[in-house]
Amino acid sequence: MGWQVVYVPFLFAGDTIIETKGIFVYSSTPTLGNLIASIAPQAGVDDFGNVFQQGTTSYLTLSGKTYAVGLNTLSGTGLPGLSIEDIVSLPTSPAGFFGEASSNVSTPQAFAAITSGQANATDVASFISVLSQLQAGPAGGQIVLQAGDTQFDINGNLYDWISTASAELVYNSNVDGNQYNVGTVTRHATALPQTINSVSNQLVTGLSANIYPGLYEMEVNLQYHGNQAAGTPQFQIAQDSGTIINRWGNGIIWDTANGVNRFTANTGNMIYAGPTISVNEWFVFLKGFFQCTVAGGIDLFALTSVAADTYVIDNAMFTLRRRS
Repeated sequence: MGWQVVYVPFLFAGDTIIETKGIFVYSSTPTLGNLIASIAPQAGVDDFGNVFQQGTTSYLTLSGKTYAVGLNTLSGTGLPGLSIEDIVSLPTSPAGFFGEASSNVSTPQAFAAITSGQANATDVASFISVLSQLQAGPAGGQIVLQAGDTQFDINGNLYDWISTASAELVYNSNVDGNQYNVGTVTRHATALPQTINSVSNQLVTGLSANIYPGLYEMEVNLQYHGNQAAGTPQFQIAQDSGTIINRWGNGIIWDTANGVNRFTANTGNMIYAGPTISVNEWFVFLKGFFQCTVAGGIDLFALTSVAADTYVIDNAMFTLRRRS
């Protein structure tokens, strides 16, 4: 006699029920509120009113709220993982942990990630991704943080770093009374060489940065050449419209003609006037400090003191370090 297929619509074994909807485990006699685990091909509601999720899921009730902890493919990732969500008020995308690891010769992969999920459709998720060397490319692998506000608890101090897509520097919005160094940005000039031929400020292409309130240390490195008869090259670090710098500190400069000297800050900017230059290459290093009180932009400008004389910027680098 061969095997016979017997369909059992309902099987009750202790506190476990097997039926066409799936397998359900309860903490005691099955009733509303005591479902603790399920294995189901589709999400739904059991015969007692308990909401259950697709896949293999455990249910934990904390302070009257039930969370579904499931082994499944996380929404929006297409990857296997562990999801965590309020079973009654389901989020748009659950928080969770997911990843993939494979030794496939064509596509070796090894990475894991934590996602905050999305509370609703307008919410924005944050991620921490941990990638192996093969997955990421850089030697030793890579850790990627994707968040608008990243906090680190270091030596008992809470750092609160705020960044935006348009800002390279971040600022400390902490209220614990401590001050921290929370950002450095280095910008390199673009579209070089750049000819400076005006007695009015010309923006050095690519040397603009967005800043938040705080005290900053500034460094500028310039390489330029020209054939000036009477004019002098001048460089200004100045604020954009909307930015407020309430204190500029004096700085030091070094150039190939004059060696090391001090320069004095003016209201609203720092100005350095170099010597009249010949066809030779010249190098200038400027260092100083300034205090910003209203967020905005800061730029490096260049001009010549005599309109008929021009010079050419060959290289330029602009570095800001927040100090408080």
